[in-house]
Amino acid sequence: MGEGFEEIVKTISKNLEGAVFVGIVGKDGLPVSVTSEENFERSESSAEIASIFNTTQRVVKTLNMGEFVDLFFDTDKFGTLLIKINNEYFLTIIMHTPVNIGRARLEAKHAVIQIRTMIEQ
Repeated sequence: MGEGFEEIVKTISKNLEGAVFVGIVGKDGLPVSVTSEENFERSESSAEIASIFNTTQRVVKTLNMGEFVDLFFDTDKFGTLLIKINNEYFLTIIMHTPVNIGRARLEAKHAVIQIRTMIEQ
C-alpha cells in the first residue's frame, strides 16, 4: 500500500487539533501508514491497538451485537478512536484531551471511504 494512504493519514493529522497518532493498521498489528508524535512508537503502538481492535470485534461477534463499526475510549491524557475499514484493516486516531470526538469521527469516516476505495482498486 502506498503513497495515497500516507497522504490520507497526514491530512487527518493536520486537520485534527491535538492528534498525536494517526494510522492505518492491519488486524495483525502491522502498520500500513502511520504518522506519530510524542511517545508513540509506530510498530509497538500499532500492535497494542490491534489487540484492542481484535478483542472488541470478538466481543461484538460473541454477543451477537451486529457488525463492529467503531470504538472510542478516553484516558486522562488521550482519546482514541478506532474505525473498521474492512475485515483486515482499521484506522486509529489518538488525540490529546480534550477531544472533539464529533470532528474526529467526521474526518475518520471521510477517510475510511477513501481508503476502502483505494483498497478495492
